[in-house]
Amino acid sequence: MKTIYFLIIALFAGNGLFAQSSSLVFFTEEGEKFTLFVNGDKKNDTPQSRVTAGQIAVDFAQIKLEFETPGAPVVKQQMMIDPGMTMTSIIKRNKKGRYVMRPVSSVPLADDKTSETVRISEVVATPAPMEQQVTTVTTTTSQRTDQSTKNGGDNASVGISVTEGSANVSLNVNVALDNSDLEPLEEESTTTVTTTTYTESSTVQPEEAGCNAMTNDSFERAKKSINNKSFGDEKMTVMKQILKGNCVSVKQVIGFMELFTFEDNKLGVAKAAYSKTTDQGNYYQVNDALTYSESVEELSQFLDSQ
Repeated sequence: MKTIYFLIIALFAGNGLFAQSSSLVFFTEEGEKFTLFVNGDKKNDTPQSRVTAGQIAVDFAQIKLEFETPGAPVVKQQMMIDPGMTMTSIIKRNKKGRYVMRPVSSVPLADDKTSETVRISEVVATPAPMEQQVTTVTTTTSQRTDQSTKNGGDNASVGISVTEGSANVSLNVNVALDNSDLEPLEEESTTTVTTTTYTESSTVQPEEAGCNAMTNDSFERAKKSINNKSFGDEKMTVMKQILKGNCVSVKQVIGFMELFTFEDNKLGVAKAAYSKTTDQGNYYQVNDALTYSESVEELSQFLDSQ
């Protein structure tokens, strides 16, 4: 009996050792610094605007963010973890001014070049290269004196050419002079002055990527978590937890609705998932998952109010 007992313990221990871990990345949209806690474990010693937590080997994690700014509310959210993935989330303010956590991407851990299972320091943005502008000013002065006409009037000519970028401006001035006292000559002389200035580049950096729908693996695991509950209200609680940390497609919304028996619960899922749906233009397809026309009308009124 003892042998069987120890074999069972060894089996569970082995499963824990070979569980595929994941990496979580969080960053703030406006650069606010924060401290990250995953299941109560503090992940960065000093507040940073971007933090990575590695070696996460659980199905669900309780995420907590404490901001450096005094008085800022603490963000708490349960998050479903994709095994073997690097999951990136952005921390931003919603329309009501409250901090919310939104998933940005989920890529295989092996493809992520920056996830190193340890917390990382704040990322410092590299300034965009300065654009170079060259301004060239050319001045040409010429003077001629005819020895055979000592008392004659000679001409002095000044030409100025300014080039900046693709624009060019030229100016020529001719002045009659009394050159009776001037020595014979004069050779044409040209002076060129080139000035180089630098201005800031106007290149606009791309915006953060939007929220992506759950992967097929995450979707199947989420459905399994819901089905593990026996009652409709329990299933709805898990459903709302999933929607807090993930975005979905219309097809996935319909898949979640099919897990519920009662019409009220199906309608509740349709309403709760709308704001987290990536292809809202196809939301009319959700009507097919509802049984009664009254439910379709109620959903339509709800969508009009959003």
